[in-house]
Amino acid sequence: MTWRLKNKELQKKLDELSDGDFSEALAEGRFQSVSSPVDPNIKWRVYFGDVPDFLSNRFSVCFTNDEVEEVPEYKADGWNHWPETEPEECALMEIREDGDDENHGFNFFLDGIWYHSMGCSCLELSSKEFRYRPAKLFFEEQRINGED
Repeated sequence: MTWRLKNKELQKKLDELSDGDFSEALAEGRFQSVSSPVDPNIKWRVYFGDVPDFLSNRFSVCFTNDEVEEVPEYKADGWNHWPETEPEECALMEIREDGDDENHGFNFFLDGIWYHSMGCSCLELSSKEFRYRPAKLFFEEQRINGED
């Protein structure tokens, strides 16, 4: 099970502060459930940012339950949903809007941005919701169905 902050900008800033260790801490489960006498909504304490030559962490940050979310696991053998699930980078993906089985496109994802298969960025895709899967699944289906 992997976790992330709902506030992606804050997570990005914490990663910059710790050379990516904050996101690693969430992914590796370096957090604990806490109860705060000051704020009863605080439920998470994340430890991150290694201190050289010490067995401790440089930082710890507390979050409420509604600031943290579970990351759905990416499925390499089926459909995924954007933006809930982040695709593997630089792999060609078949894109379809939910409910539309007739139209599709092919795009790839790199550093948080979707790109058309010809290489130009399509920033508007990042703000939409759609489903995607590895394009190789589409081409395998075409081959099996004799639709070369």
